Parts: sequence; structure tokens; C-alpha cells
Amino acid sequence: FFFKNYTTHIQDERYNYIFVDIFIKLSFFFCMKKIILILIAIFTLIPSTTFAQRGERTMGLMGGYNTRNQSGIAGIYFQYRFSKYFRLAPDFQYAFQHHNLSSFEFNGNAHFPLKLTTQINFYPLVGITYQSWRQSGIGDAKGTETSKRFGGNFGGGFEYMATPTLKLLVEGKYSLIKSYSSGGITLGIGYLF
Repeated sequence: FFFKNYTTHIQDERYNYIFVDIFIKLSFFFCMKKIILILIAIFTLIPSTTFAQRGERTMGLMGGYNTRNQSGIAGIYFQYRFSKYFRLAPDFQYAFQHHNLSSFEFNGNAHFPLKLTTQINFYPLVGITYQSWRQSGIGDAKGTETSKRFGGNFGGGFEYMATPTLKLLVEGKYSLIKSYSSGGITLGIGYLF
């Protein structure tokens, strides 16, 4: 009887140590998990002071001047940043009719942002463009003629981060297109999300 109780006591102590060990490990795990979750919450709630974030998306409006028909242009743009120094920036613009000429254009540009200060970026740009120029009032019948062309863009711009989610920009670009080359300067406002 004594020997049996003694072995049971030793086994119980061994199980106690195992349970204590498991309890300590689980407590440490849940404590670390809470600390990690708290740190993640803190870092996601702190507003970012820089704007060179991978995956950054911007949607905005732009307006300006087109040299081909010497008229105003208006459009929308989207930007997606793939890395600190590279983003894609498609946009759609309309050049208002002037001198019997108007256009729709779709641009697919690549920007290469360079940080000048914490709030100001400069970016060179290159890309492709598809433009549909419509000329009205041609000939005696006063008809219209539409020319659709592909071409290339090059230029640059500056952007100013007014707030962590609001961007102001000025951009100049030249579009090389057979018979319809033109320059343009635009001002824009965008929302980062």
C-alpha cells in the first residue's frame, strides 16, 4: 500500500509539473498575442507622415489646358504605387471643343516619384496614349471627321500632400502623336485610400 501511494504521488507531481509548464507556456503565448495585437492596432491608427507606401491608391480630378486646340481639359485619374519609386497612373481626359476640334484621351503613364521633402514629390512620367480627335465643320456639308491615334507621353509633375489623405498636383506632359501632337498642363486634387 505504501509503495503504491508513493508511486502515485510521484506520478501526480510529474503531471503537476507538466500542467504548470503547459499553463506557463499558454499564458506567455496569450500575453504575447495580446501585446502583438495592441502593437498592430497602435501602428495602424497612427497616421502616416510619409506617402511612399507600397499599395497606395489615389483617385482624383484634374483640369487644365491643351495646346493642340488651345482649350480647357478635364478628367479623372487613378494612381497605384507598386514601390517607393514606381507607380502606374491611368487617366481619362476630355479636351473641350475649340477651333472646331475636341478630343477624348486615355493615358497609361508610369510615374517615378522622387521625394523632395516630407510633403513634396517630383515625378518624371512616360507612357502611352490613345486619343480620339473630332474635327467638326469640315467642307461644304459641315460634317465631322474623327481621327483615332496611339502615341507616347513624356513629362513630369509635382505633388503636395496637404493632409495624409489629400494630394494636390501640377503636371505637364507632351503627347507625341502623328498629326496630333500636343502639350498639356493640369492641376489636380486626389484622395488617398
